[in-house]
Amino acid sequence: PMPMIIFPSLPEPEKCVPLKPTCNSDTSLTIDEKEPLYEKEPLDAKKPLEWNWPLDEKEPLDEKEPLEQAAVPGYEHCSSPGEGCMSTMCCKFAGMTCFEKNAHWGDCMETCVPGLHEGEDDKPWTCKERGERTPGKEPIEEEKPLAASGEACNDVALLAAFRTYCAEGLTCDYPENTPGASGMCKKIVGYGYKCNTALPPAEAVYCSTGLQCEIPENMPGASGVCEQAPFPGYEHCS
Repeated sequence: PMPMIIFPSLPEPEKCVPLKPTCNSDTSLTIDEKEPLYEKEPLDAKKPLEWNWPLDEKEPLDEKEPLEQAAVPGYEHCSSPGEGCMSTMCCKFAGMTCFEKNAHWGDCMETCVPGLHEGEDDKPWTCKERGERTPGKEPIEEEKPLAASGEACNDVALLAAFRTYCAEGLTCDYPENTPGASGMCKKIVGYGYKCNTALPPAEAVYCSTGLQCEIPENMPGASGVCEQAPFPGYEHCS
């Protein structure tokens, strides 16, 4: 008799267990459409975030240093503000003058007001000009209140700080034969205009040079008219 051959039994195939991919009957893999193809990289807490700035934002520009003021040609040997100018008696920058504070100190400034200066010691400035103003720039005159009629004035003083001007319509009238004296603001009119010198100084009206205020007779205090003044020595003539 033929011997019986017994073949060992083959193990059953393992079942396909789907995880993320799915398994069909022919054991081929397919992609589940609901799952992403790649997982996103987790954020690293230690990695600094990169910012994309808007295009309209500009980086701040570097501030440029102010240009140094140039000395006026020919005045390079003179003093700068803050250095003191009593030794040079001149200033290197345009429009500046060496003003004296006292016998020991002076400085270069565009203008100087006599007296105490804010932020300094208790020693006043005399503001005497030591030397000429450096050319190249018009001097700055500070605005001052104008003098009214009957008030003192002096519009010809050598130092601008001591000048006092009259208000509009008034003239600074100086006394005769007294050089350097201050005058008085007056309202002065010409030939044929009304005048009255008997009123208080603030209201009086005077005639210009060569004219006199003719007041009607027997009417003291009344207004007169500016008429031609007689030549000195001929007042008695017709």
